[in-house]
Amino acid sequence: MSTLADILESNITRTVLAALAIGVTLGIYLLNKRRKSLSYRIVSKTKLLSVDEAIGGRVQILLDGEPAANLGLVLIDVENTGNEPIRSEDFVRPLVFLFPARAAVISAEITKAKPSNLGATVSFDSSSVTLAPTLMNPADSVSLKVLLKQFD
Repeated sequence: MSTLADILESNITRTVLAALAIGVTLGIYLLNKRRKSLSYRIVSKTKLLSVDEAIGGRVQILLDGEPAANLGLVLIDVENTGNEPIRSEDFVRPLVFLFPARAAVISAEITKAKPSNLGATVSFDSSSVTLAPTLMNPADSVSLKVLLKQFD
């Protein structure tokens, strides 16, 4: 019957323990490695309203006094998925979401920010939405709501 001392003196046991120690050390290093990572996710793309071609000449939809056909809504989440803060000076340029030339951005707004005092700002023109650089700590996030016309 072998004792614990005999098992620990075995070359196989020493090799396994050494490999395990190296694996644990490597795992701890990778978990603690500093990384900055900003991710976005399109939560949904929804067609809100459209006019069928058969009755298109008889029905007119106005939004703010202007014709608007094929309205759509896009919800986008932006989150710091790294383990380091992303400072506004870390941005080379603002984060811009471009939409197809055929679609036109009607409005864009921040619907939710985590934390609520994040201070993120959004602007838009007819083909893009821009999220201005802002400090985002790990797990901070911003939710955007974009309203489009000529949405396909």
